[in-house]
Amino acid sequence: MANDAVNKVDNFASGLNAGNGSNAANAQDAANNPVAAEEKVDENLDMLLSDIGEILEEDAAAFVQGFVQKGGE
Repeated sequence: MANDAVNKVDNFASGLNAGNGSNAANAQDAANNPVAAEEKVDENLDMLLSDIGEILEEDAAAFVQGFVQKGGE
């Protein structure tokens, strides 16, 4: 379950740059309509935080253990 949250964070971060097309096209779209671009990022971030919140409600200890280094890692 903690791995699900980590994967969602990674996917969210990747999606900020990837979008649905090339980075140049995404940058142009954001320049043409910055409010819509900001709303899209806000929407995605809200969904991500909601997912993390649900995971933390279920098992916060397991979530934290996913980020704890063990031994020489």
